[in-house]
Amino acid sequence: MTDGRGGVEPAELAHPPQLDLSGASVQQFLEQQAVDISIRRDELRLRRREMEAGFAYAEKALASQERDLDNTRRERLSGRRDRYLFLLAGLLIVVIFFVVALMMGKDQFATEALKAILYLVTGGTGGYFAGRQTRQSPPAAK
Repeated sequence: MTDGRGGVEPAELAHPPQLDLSGASVQQFLEQQAVDISIRRDELRLRRREMEAGFAYAEKALASQERDLDNTRRERLSGRRDRYLFLLAGLLIVVIFFVVALMMGKDQFATEALKAILYLVTGGTGGYFAGRQTRQSPPAAK
């Protein structure tokens, strides 16, 4: 029979199956549970090993990255120092050149050399910044 809602009345529902609780079936159940526990223990042990290996790898990767960044920083500082030393050496050579020219009485030559150097420096600087500006700006739409 059905109730008014289209469902089955509780009296018509199937009864739960009878469980066999004999000693052999309980023993078999306990043995199966022991096997399941052993398998889970092994799985947990393997997961722990994987996590430890992952942790060790992550530590090594971070140490390697730290060394790499430290080497990069040192390289930048070294390059900057070398550029400044090169600039200082070049400037020292130019100053020595002008001092020698002035001591030899070549004032006109020193003046013309200074003009040429200033023209080259200003032209080079202007060209550098013009090229840099062109490279940084997006292309104009036509």
